[in-house]
Amino acid sequence: MASRVEKIGDHTHRVFPAGRAGTWHVDVFGRGESGGDVITTFARTTTTDGDFPQAASGTAAVLADHDGVLDSYGVELGIRDLAATPKSASASITITNEDGESATIDPGRPARARQEGTVSWRRGARQAADVVALGGSRFDYEVALVLDGSPYTGRATWPDDTNEEITPSVPLTRTPPLPVYGER
Repeated sequence: MASRVEKIGDHTHRVFPAGRAGTWHVDVFGRGESGGDVITTFARTTTTDGDFPQAASGTAAVLADHDGVLDSYGVELGIRDLAATPKSASASITITNEDGESATIDPGRPARARQEGTVSWRRGARQAADVVALGGSRFDYEVALVLDGSPYTGRATWPDDTNEEITPSVPLTRTPPLPVYGER
């Protein structure tokens, strides 16, 4: 779950509590203006509840175009801020180009959850070969997701919906809304 961060000095930031009170492992990611990045983890104990996510969210990465050529670096699908990690989960990703041609990817079995309230899938670029072969410059993603027997649909358009922070992934709009962390 993401937390609010406030810059309070040239090299100092305040990280606001998120979620229920307790001990958390906090991952901090940063990127410099002239390149380079930093990742660190620390333990933090909070005595009061912090912010809760407004909605569970997810992203999908299938296609990429970093060098002017349509390709894929693999298939990634991730959902976070769920009320709980699902006991069973399945997904399929159908991608349609602007000419109406489509291909469906089976992302396989979900990976072991590394964090409560998450589920993710990861496959190699070979699973995206049929999508890359469609060609085109604009693609609609439709992710059919089943969590503990309940169906959900996620949608996005690549590359229109991506942004600098998550490229080549696209954020998925879900219907119906996923059960969010903090719901009781």
